[in-house]
Amino acid sequence: MDLNDIRENYRNFDDWKIEKIATEEVNSLRPEVIDFLKDEIRKRNLNLNLIDSINSQTKELTDSEFNEYYNLLRNHPCPKCNSKTQKINASMIGQVVSILIITNYEKSLRIACSNCLDQMHNNANTKSALLGWWAIPWGPIQTIRSFIFNSGMEKIIGQKNRMKFSQVL
Repeated sequence: MDLNDIRENYRNFDDWKIEKIATEEVNSLRPEVIDFLKDEIRKRNLNLNLIDSINSQTKELTDSEFNEYYNLLRNHPCPKCNSKTQKINASMIGQVVSILIITNYEKSLRIACSNCLDQMHNNANTKSALLGWWAIPWGPIQTIRSFIFNSGMEKIIGQKNRMKFSQVL
């Protein structure tokens, strides 16, 4: 689509659509289209906080800013057990549930301390072991895949706890 067509589309969008794009879809837009969106918000006299939202979503962080946010978040208490004895971390967790011919392999991001993340990985592995293998052929394949995935994520979490953040990236 050429830029004039895109600009015309934005002019024709309802206010709610402009607000939705500004708050949820900015990262998928080209930089010049973001300027169209900001112009449209100003022309319609929509809430100017939408422009602040766009700016915060598209702002590039420096390494020092990123590390500052990282350290700030890591020092919060664990959202699962509320403990402050360990720094919080993030991990993806894979889990499989199968029924006859349907297999659902789901990955989700979890944030917690290392002990809680280990417990979440173990719970996902147990659930996958009990409920994952029931659909042939994908159930057993995806169940094994989730075990391997979770094992790899547990190793990464262990490494992150022993290294500085910049070494992990």
